[in-house]
Parts: sequence; C-alpha cells; structure tokens
Amino acid sequence: MKLHELKAAPGASRAPKRKGRGRATGQGTTAGRGMNGQNSRSGGGVRLGFEGGQMPLYRRIPKRGFVNIWRKEPEIVNVCDLNRFEDGAEITAEVLVASRLIKKADKGLKILGNGELEKKLTVKAEKFSKSAADAIEKAGGTVEVIGGKPEPEKRKKKKAVGQDSGSGIQDSGKDKGEGQGQEEPVAEVIAEEPVVAEEPVAEEVVAEAEPETEPVEEEPVEAEEEATEE
Repeated sequence: MKLHELKAAPGASRAPKRKGRGRATGQGTTAGRGMNGQNSRSGGGVRLGFEGGQMPLYRRIPKRGFVNIWRKEPEIVNVCDLNRFEDGAEITAEVLVASRLIKKADKGLKILGNGELEKKLTVKAEKFSKSAADAIEKAGGTVEVIGGKPEPEKRKKKKAVGQDSGSGIQDSGKDKGEGQGQEEPVAEVIAEEPVVAEEPVAEEVVAEAEPETEPVEEEPVEAEEEATEE
C-alpha cells in the first residue's frame, strides 16, 4: 500500500451538483429554488434562530449567572514540569516563557501540584495550590507569592453634624448668611450673645461705695420741756 494507491470508500465522496447549467441537468432555470418567495431571491432567507416571529428557543430557555468579561486566566504550570531546571534555580514567569512552558508573562502564573518535584527550587508566582506548595517545600525549595493586592487604606471617620461644637455651628451659619446677603435670624443672635445673670452685690461692697457721714446728735427732749415750763 502506497500513498498514491489510497482511495476513499465507495459513496463517501460525491461530486457537487452543478446548478443553473441548463434544463438537461435537472437544476436549470430556477436552480432548485422555485419560482417565487423569499428564499428564491438572492440574499433571501431569515437569520439564524428566527422562528417566524414566535418566541425563539434561545429566549425561551432560562439563563443563570453571567460571564465576567474582565476575568484573567493565569498561565498554568505543574510541578512535574519544573524538573528540567537545575537545583537552586529561581523560577519566575519570564524564565518559564524563555523555556516555552508558558506563552505570556503578564497574564499571571499559577503553580499546580500534578506530578512529583525532584529539584530544590525557588518558585515565584501569583498563585499556588496547596499540593504544589507542599511539594515544593518537601523538595527543599521555597514558595514566594508575588503580585498580591495592596491592602486598602483605612479611612478616617467623619464627625456627625450633631457632634460639632455650638460655636462652630454658629460661625458656619453666620458665614452662610453673609455670603447670601440675608439678615441673621434672631435665634442665632441670641445664641451669640448669651444673657449673663447678674450676681448679687455684697453688702460690704455697697457700704464702701457710699460716702461716710457723721451721725447727728439729737438733743434730749426732756431738757426742752423744762425750759418751756419756766
């Protein structure tokens, strides 16, 4: 048996029909399309999935979930593929691209634990399976996770409006009134100038304030009555 002696089985291949080549062929004139109708015209027919106006199948069936268009599939490498490197080598995505184990280094790298690792290596990747990390450490190598997400910064809590000091609220209201050219409300004026209760003045202070006057001696009434009788 030689290559030029190979033939297809009888009936496996058939010659195509030659349409529009005269009536004698059986496919002349209308070429099997018929006389009239949408399908007889060039460019005629309906789109894929069209069912004449009724609800098509792809809209009748239920749907669940969604497809994340931003998902990134990392490059996959098993630990058994790392036996080609020498002991003590440092394995990164760039090294694997150079050795043609993966195609791109910017997609991320994930190490899986299929097979056995016999070399002591330092492997740097974005993700490791538990079995892969155990296999690398069992062989005496080290696992380094790179490219992790940074921790979000803690935001300071803003104080509520009710917790601000009274003076701050009054000042903000005053500035707002000046900016809009409106008079200050009476309530705010009263708040700005609180009424201070008058303290009682001590009696000693009043006595010191008044000028000292000499007491007037009153003449005895009895002496005046004796003088009148004489």
